[in-house]
Amino acid sequence: MISKADKYLAGWKAALLNTLGRAVLADAVLGNLLIYAMGAIELPKGTIEALDSRRRAFVWSGQDKVSGAQCLVAWDSVCLPKELGGLGLKHLATQNQCLLLKLIHRLHNPGASSWARWARQRICLATLAGELQGPHWKSLQELLPLYRAITTVDVHNGASTSFWEDCWLQDHPLSEAFPALYSHATKPAATVSDVLQCGLDQHLRSRRTRAASTERAQLLTLLQPVQLTVAEDTRISMFQDTDGRLNTALLYKTLMTRCNLLKKTIVTDAIRELCHAADETVEHLIFHCSIAHSLWQSVGVEQPSHVHRLHKLKRPDHIPERHFSVFISLCCWNIWKHRNRVVFDKMPPSLQLLKNNCQEDSRLWAWRLPRADAELAETWCNILSPM
Repeated sequence: MISKADKYLAGWKAALLNTLGRAVLADAVLGNLLIYAMGAIELPKGTIEALDSRRRAFVWSGQDKVSGAQCLVAWDSVCLPKELGGLGLKHLATQNQCLLLKLIHRLHNPGASSWARWARQRICLATLAGELQGPHWKSLQELLPLYRAITTVDVHNGASTSFWEDCWLQDHPLSEAFPALYSHATKPAATVSDVLQCGLDQHLRSRRTRAASTERAQLLTLLQPVQLTVAEDTRISMFQDTDGRLNTALLYKTLMTRCNLLKKTIVTDAIRELCHAADETVEHLIFHCSIAHSLWQSVGVEQPSHVHRLHKLKRPDHIPERHFSVFISLCCWNIWKHRNRVVFDKMPPSLQLLKNNCQEDSRLWAWRLPRADAELAETWCNILSPM
């Protein structure tokens, strides 16, 4: 793969391109060179570093090698989206993770996949533990916490759902909702089926702290209405398409919030730029910021407590059922764009301007709807009309 990249580089006339031209070429060709390999295995760190060094040298100097003085900004900043000040080049390690997540999602939604049906017979879906071993399977197991973070589960038989680590009873895992009780768990990897059939106390230490006893009583109350059936559990993600497949492009382009930038030390604090009221998490950005909250309140949509429940928003009677998810996506997209205008263009936050932008986009998006549903755009505009 590295030698193939070298062959491409040898045939390019880098001297005839400016920096942006080289960046486009490096991203479109070298960035997509490993797509199929990254969708099957976790690439060695050395392979990614070798390809990144070639991309970096080509972008900044057009040569085989580049010195640190020639690199104008850090490579992590180059890989940021353009709206955040980067050049939009793909971050290969992150892209590799997104593509491997499709394999885990395929295990839970096998469809016609022979590999998924074969693997399901040899593993526990809740933990990915079982007969399958090796570096490839270990890399999938290491991605399981990330997959759990982007999915929720509608429990039926409970056999493929982790009792403590999956989001199935609340908007967040029970291990986070009841940390004191979780510290007393004797089998942290137990499934929902295991716990409900044997009883919660069978999976806890007999001697418990006062905090754990209080959380036990609260959890038992939440578990009372849960009834298992014979159907398989259904795992849902806000990043999946209508056919059930995981949309890795959408996953890769997930909102780059200020908390993510803080982890990479690109900013020094996580205080939200739009309202300066709290850390800029996804939930605060989309639902709880003053501007976003006012928008949802004006259209009559009740905000969920977690972004993973976005696909389960209750539809108000005055909003048409057809393409309701598109309407929600329209609002979220314009909240994000409004945030960027406030941050980068120094524009003051404005609910009226946000609504106007939603109306403009709704008329544009109408062209992507079936012709029979095009009139929905005007209905949405009426709902978004400033009061």
